[in-house]
Amino acid sequence: MAITSIPSDGLAFGRPLRLAGTVTNIGQGVWTDAQVYLSIDPNPAISKGSLDAFAANSEGFGSTVNDLGLFDEIGRLTPGTRSNWHLVVPFDRLGITAAGVYQVGATLLAGTSGGRDTIADSRVGMMIPYLPDDMTRPTPTSIVTMIPVTGPVVRRPDGVFIDDRLATLVSSGGQLRNLLDFAEQAPPASLELVVDPALRQAVAAMANGYVVQSLDQLAQGVDQRDGAGEEAAAVWLNDLELLRQRQHVSLLPWGNPASVSLADAGLPSVVDAAVVSTQRYASAHAFDPSVTDWPGNGSTTRRALAVSRLAGTVVHVVSQESLPGLNESDPDAYPPDHVVIDTRPGPLTAVVTRSDIGGRRFGSTLSALDFRQAMVAEATVRSLTHTRRSTSVIAAPFRWDPGDNASKVDLEAGYSYPTVAAASMSSLLERVPRPYVGPIRLFSRQPLLSTDMLAAMKRLRDYGRVYTDLLTDRREASVAFDQQLATAGSSVWRREPKRGAALTFKLSRQMADRIAKVTVTGPAFVAMSSNTGLFPLTISNGLDVAVTVKIAVHPLNRALKIGPIEPQRLDPGQSRDIEVESRANGSGLTQVRARLSTITNRSFGPPFSFNIRATQIGLAIWIALGVGLAGLLISAGRRIYKRARGEGFKTRAESTA
Repeated sequence: MAITSIPSDGLAFGRPLRLAGTVTNIGQGVWTDAQVYLSIDPNPAISKGSLDAFAANSEGFGSTVNDLGLFDEIGRLTPGTRSNWHLVVPFDRLGITAAGVYQVGATLLAGTSGGRDTIADSRVGMMIPYLPDDMTRPTPTSIVTMIPVTGPVVRRPDGVFIDDRLATLVSSGGQLRNLLDFAEQAPPASLELVVDPALRQAVAAMANGYVVQSLDQLAQGVDQRDGAGEEAAAVWLNDLELLRQRQHVSLLPWGNPASVSLADAGLPSVVDAAVVSTQRYASAHAFDPSVTDWPGNGSTTRRALAVSRLAGTVVHVVSQESLPGLNESDPDAYPPDHVVIDTRPGPLTAVVTRSDIGGRRFGSTLSALDFRQAMVAEATVRSLTHTRRSTSVIAAPFRWDPGDNASKVDLEAGYSYPTVAAASMSSLLERVPRPYVGPIRLFSRQPLLSTDMLAAMKRLRDYGRVYTDLLTDRREASVAFDQQLATAGSSVWRREPKRGAALTFKLSRQMADRIAKVTVTGPAFVAMSSNTGLFPLTISNGLDVAVTVKIAVHPLNRALKIGPIEPQRLDPGQSRDIEVESRANGSGLTQVRARLSTITNRSFGPPFSFNIRATQIGLAIWIALGVGLAGLLISAGRRIYKRARGEGFKTRAESTA
């Protein structure tokens, strides 16, 4: 059974209560003579404890109004069929008098092949407030409503989508479509929408036409296909833009990183990349520059909070379930709306969200109508029990689907109820927070990032930083790489570890292949005949973009000194020969290694090794050689002179005779 309609402005004295809903026979047998009756508990909830008790009651409640004409005759229901029901019960048959929150609902009685009894075959309940006309209106409760807008963005670096899930999510009946339908029903300035910019960018790409190809199809050579969500994406994106004009919209770090896993693995640079990517996106698209750190459903650790703060997030959202030190002994006490937490970088302020609303667990399938009634119920109870205004932070769970009927639920009436006052996050943070003393721990059962995913991410970080630093004009490439690195750290890969690791390893290999196209080579052997000399090196750029590199030359023997080498800029496809100056302080053979690095001193590529032989002849040896040669020349000259004066020049024959 389900309730689809209940008065949006609560119970009113003298006005009949009108309920409507549906009943579905999900069994195997036929229901006969089915009837729906109103059930109501005449004792109102006026405290948190009694409101919680309503939600815990699964065995039925109150009494059934079975007056003739006040129940609905459904009749026969075959398996799998659904029927509508409608109840109208006069106010004086409700048996209520006092202000508070009442539990009302419907009970189904039906006959089967085994007969008919008075045991309910199905029941459904909902909460509704009542404020007598003659009572003084209580101080309303400030309600901060936070709605995360995220989705699985699974794309290759070239923009091709790995699957078409987003098309389903933004189309009619999809979770993201229902979420915007829900938000469109709220009055202005009543919601805090927290959007993943990676999702918005992906939907914008879909709206301009996109293609889909799975990793298996890529490996098998199957052609890409056109995506099915172009039109739905355009409508969804336009509706999100219209909501920006009515509600406050802030941004998550890019891809909503799995900050707990990243902090534990020593990868704060991935969180840094996610935050800086969002800051750039916010600046380019006129969003609030304050980045909101909201890990999945507020489940986090102290270390993760510290990493996010150092990365530059401004607002931190933490679930009360991650703060066990907030446990109150008073069952009627609500947790504080925000606290100050000590971390290694210093204290930070965190907004405290709750996992329930009006005593009901806020699950991913809570309907929009249930949301409205639970929100008003909680606000009413808090208003009746607090003389000063209190604040409730209501946070929808990630991937919340308010249902296909979200567009039909009157949220404006809920936020306009006398006990409700919509409030903003900024107004909440203006007040002094309560200090929190105690541990901060995970409560969610969601898996952490896999070891393969973390290993792939480290490779991508290392290769990507080298590649972007290598480029002469690296601004555009750095922006793209920060987004790629942030995407690799996305929370989505906690549920899809193999796909995430495969995509990230593939991207890191592409980065490594690009780096390998920039090389340094030279001669295999260099001989120096003096204490100084030049030797050649060749630097080659096989990329289609300009690069700027440094060349570091290191001899194993420190007696060989290498002169300074200026950074070299190479155009696409260019090779350049340079002459390197060297000076030897002795003679001998030594190995020399030349290696490239970026201008930020990140070494890359294999070193090029070669040998240099330095042959150094001392000054004394040169003098001795010079004196000996001079003596030899003088002696030879004297002999020639004597022979020329004493005998004259004769032929060989004359001399013999």
